[in-house]
Amino acid sequence: MTNYGTRSLGTLLALVFASAACGPNRVAGAHLDPAFQKYISPDALLVADIEAAKLRQTAFFHRNQTTLGGALPASDADRVLLVWNGKGVLIAQQKAPGEPVRLSGDPALVRRSQELARSGGGNLPEELSGALASLADADQIRILLRGLPVEDLHLPSEYASLLANFRGHVRRTAVGLEAQSGLNLHARIDCFSTEGSERVDVALRAGIGFARLSAIAKDPGEARLYEVLQVKRDGSSVFIDGKYPPDLSDDLLRRILLSARP
Repeated sequence: MTNYGTRSLGTLLALVFASAACGPNRVAGAHLDPAFQKYISPDALLVADIEAAKLRQTAFFHRNQTTLGGALPASDADRVLLVWNGKGVLIAQQKAPGEPVRLSGDPALVRRSQELARSGGGNLPEELSGALASLADADQIRILLRGLPVEDLHLPSEYASLLANFRGHVRRTAVGLEAQSGLNLHARIDCFSTEGSERVDVALRAGIGFARLSAIAKDPGEARLYEVLQVKRDGSSVFIDGKYPPDLSDDLLRRILLSARP
């Protein structure tokens, strides 16, 4: 994978596993623009849809404009799509609605995506489409994962230990981020069985609790990031809920970007 692909994926994974939260009045049923769907390969393991234009209109972005402007793959794009198939990252971006979609990233993926678009074979895989349906159009960032496509990555020990409890149980994960003045993040983890969701539920509660206790002594600011999180289980799905006020959301952004650096 290219260095750029590694950095992009690292940022996405940090968003997924560092924290997640949810607002109580959300309307599910988000959609992905067909102009982007036609470039997605059937073997996609992770798809991130970033509505950059909407994100730039928020108070959160205005406070963190310098940091976020440098973190986004394209500072002038209206919308950005990142697709990872386990080997490389495809970056699709559109400057404004109706304009051509520009492709970059891994050259092999770019060529393959262009061929898929011409043949009509590109589309969001059914597994990820089901995950997208649980997110809301209000989210400026939506991240969809199939299975647990991170087993071969060298992750920090705290992430690796947590993910060890998920292997063989996770069917798909949907993560949404809605920026306003602060940040609302939310995640839904669909498992193959209720037994699997029980294991994920217990692992998440234990992991968040341990992280909070570990941070209290050395970094009270980090401990606050875990205090807002709540974990719920419903059948074969696990949900993580919470809200970050403006000051805490700025600290969360800083820590996410630091953790995503190679």
